[in-house]
Amino acid sequence: MFASCRIRNWAAAVFAACLLYLLYLLFVRPLLPYSVPGTVDLGVINFTTNSNGVLRVLVVLTNSTPLLLNVQGDSHGKPAFLLDDGGGSMTWLSHDRRDMGSFRSKLASRSSLTNVVVLTNAPPRFRLILRLRDLGDDPRRRWPLPIWLLLPESWRTKFIQWDLDRNFKRWAAASGWIVPELPRNMQPSQP
Repeated sequence: MFASCRIRNWAAAVFAACLLYLLYLLFVRPLLPYSVPGTVDLGVINFTTNSNGVLRVLVVLTNSTPLLLNVQGDSHGKPAFLLDDGGGSMTWLSHDRRDMGSFRSKLASRSSLTNVVVLTNAPPRFRLILRLRDLGDDPRRRWPLPIWLLLPESWRTKFIQWDLDRNFKRWAAASGWIVPELPRNMQPSQP
């Protein structure tokens, strides 16, 4: 009698530990940030305004992480920049949006990519954002099951949008704020 009680308690403890580990894998681990050494920076090298008011911004994307990254681009293979004017909405700067979701350009570890962004009617204050994707993204860090199917319908779309926003912020490089009216040496500090 005493041994069977001890075995039942032991089995219950093992079952509870396995259940807690499963809950950790399903719900907690995908939320934890994992540390990657280095940074991905989008810096503004120079900007000039032509006589007709067209602003040309020379930017450089630098990958100092050990990861191989893909840069989101348009159908021509050029990086697709987002313009953030600080008002909460972002605008794509690519004219060709047929293949906007493609990540064709590869950015190797310890390398950089230089590009010129041309803006007509630039806002008085803005920054440029470039979306990236980790080619070696660890699939074990993602949701192992379609968790959103377990949620009520009213919460499902909010959860999916939250998860997309969380991943977007993690793999997006943003430049500092650019104020075209100010000289280069008087620009606001980087974020």
